[in-house]
This record gives sequence, C-alpha cells and structure tokens, in this order.
Amino acid sequence: MREGSLDPKSKLWPGKWAENRRAAQMVRRDLESAGIPYRNSQGRVFDFHAFRHTFITNLSRAGVFPKVAQELARHSSITLTLARYTHMGLFDLKAGIAALLELTNGSSESATGTSVCVGSPAGS
Repeated sequence: MREGSLDPKSKLWPGKWAENRRAAQMVRRDLESAGIPYRNSQGRVFDFHAFRHTFITNLSRAGVFPKVAQELARHSSITLTLARYTHMGLFDLKAGIAALLELTNGSSESATGTSVCVGSPAGS
C-alpha cells in the first residue's frame, strides 16, 4: 500500500470479527491456552484493549516522538496518548537520567552540578 493511500477515517482492522466482538474471545482463548490468567493479582485484565497500552508504551520506550504515537493510535489529543496510554516505570526514569548524562560525556559530576571549578574555594 502506498503512503497516504489509507483513508484516515477507515477502520484500522476491517472485518466483522471486530463488530461481533470475536477479538475479545480470541484473546481469552489464547490466554487460556498459554496458561496466562485474564485477570492478574492486581486486578488488571489482559484484554484486547490492553494491547493499545502496550503498543503505545513500547513506542515511547523506543524513542518514537509522542506526536507520531498519537497519530498511530488515532487519538484526538496528545494528552490522551501521554497521560492515559503511555506507562513509565523506574527503568524508564533511569534511562532518562542516563540519556542526560551522555550529553555531558558520561560525567555524572558535571551533570549534577558537583564538579569542582578551578579557582573556586573548594578547588584551591
């Protein structure tokens, strides 16, 4: 398919399976076959819609620009994409800090403002 040939208003996954809610049944059968519970100990469900959360979170972790993720998700606002569908954890936050450190040639001292300047009282 050529770029720009898809109608933005068309269904992402055309066909009757979505209209008849067979997608939810397919996911539940696959989970059962794999021995994965539909609802985990925290009360979260692994349903078809959870794939959207995972997809958008993975786009963010891959460094995709938020506006691109919004367009791929077909969301009307960037706030919906970032606040509701993009999930960050401690490892994501650590990676953000590590990226900042790379800007300073790997020196954590200058990134934290703790480097000693020549001629300063601490460096004398």
